[in-house]
Amino acid sequence: MDLEIGPDELKRLLVLSPDNSHPKAKRIKKESKRSRVATDSQSLCVSGDKDVSWNSLNKNPTECGQTSIPAIDETLMKEIFKRIAQKNKRTLCISGLPAKTTTSMLSELVSDEHTVRLKWNTLQHKCSGTAYLEFKTEDLVDKYNVQLNGKNFSGKVLSTKTGRFFPEATDRYDFCTLVLHGLHHKTHTGEIAKRFPSATSIKLFHRGKHSDHNAPVLAHVTFPSAQDALLAFDTRQNCVIRRRHIGLNWLLKQDISRPSQTSKCLLVRGLKKIVSENDLQTVFPQASSITIYPMSGEAVLRYDLKEDCVLDWQNARNLQLYGRKVHTVFCAPPSGTSDTKHMVNYEGEQSADAKPSSAEKSFSNRAIGIEKK
Repeated sequence: MDLEIGPDELKRLLVLSPDNSHPKAKRIKKESKRSRVATDSQSLCVSGDKDVSWNSLNKNPTECGQTSIPAIDETLMKEIFKRIAQKNKRTLCISGLPAKTTTSMLSELVSDEHTVRLKWNTLQHKCSGTAYLEFKTEDLVDKYNVQLNGKNFSGKVLSTKTGRFFPEATDRYDFCTLVLHGLHHKTHTGEIAKRFPSATSIKLFHRGKHSDHNAPVLAHVTFPSAQDALLAFDTRQNCVIRRRHIGLNWLLKQDISRPSQTSKCLLVRGLKKIVSENDLQTVFPQASSITIYPMSGEAVLRYDLKEDCVLDWQNARNLQLYGRKVHTVFCAPPSGTSDTKHMVNYEGEQSADAKPSSAEKSFSNRAIGIEKK
């Protein structure tokens, strides 16, 4: 009598056979296990609710295809903005500081415990003349506002003011990332990780050259959730790292659109004082207007057409004037301001056939590193 064995029955016999050394039997076993795992996971996903948000980021986000991040609770957001408003009330802005001002020199002016946010000029490697001091109480702010206003410090007359230096808007902050101000230039990530063990990533930002030890150092510390960031803010405010009190605040998002090759403005740096407008006009023939700032060695070039701006930028990549290499980047002056208050936000996007050199990359990274409040 002939027996007909179907394919399913043959697989079952091979799986249940005692000869485990058979390679086909092992392969069928593995395939059967994979199929069972796949069917079980599919049944779990189908049986569960469709709208699932992962409350814990420690769970596997790939399970059931859910990768959404839970929204921040309103009560948590209110607590965060209470602390931001409190920081504004306890912060004092000091302007008119000399160029050689450092974080340690400010301790001579203020004897009480405080944290410092020093604005730094990354191109000239000196203080921009403004610093923000944060105290523990509002009474100390009123005290030093009267004491330091109009005071002479290293040949300069200081001026103080109070106000809302941090914006109080919900869409301006990254609530999972904290910014550390006033770090020492020798601080490394291991020292920060000891103070913030729940952090998922730590990034250090040096605002000057490696030899510029007086330049302030920033650090961005990212946490798994906004609750962890708020807890770190409350417990580690004014913590000490390398004998410096560190200030904390939430990271501000970049709300300025990135200027690229669509801009009509170029910023030229590295000019000597003897460079004239005619010299720049011969090198940048498409420019409609040229404004030179001899004290800083910079010049702002404006164009009528975007194509002319890109063409001059490409032709000036390896430009030298009077024996000095000149750097050219795209810039976007803020609306309603003059050329004297121009600010480079980002480097222009490179075209596919013109890749920047290492020198241009390093200069552009320094150019876009202007400190923001």
